Amino acid sequence: MNIKKEEKEKILTSYQNKWVILTKDRKKVINSDKTIRGIIKKASGLKKDQAVITKVLPFGITYSP
Repeated sequence: MNIKKEEKEKILTSYQNKWVILTKDRKKVINSDKTIRGIIKKASGLKKDQAVITKVLPFGITYSP
């Protein structure tokens, strides 16, 4: 699912440099944590098709894997 950049920033601004669990449509944050271990523990009760886990990088920088 694609959402507009402005909408994405509005949702994720307060979660920069954190791991988050998003709803499947990526429009709402379910939970967050500073570490991947912490977010995996918090996601343990969710089914794989219910949510998306991702790291929120700081806005305004370029990242190349």
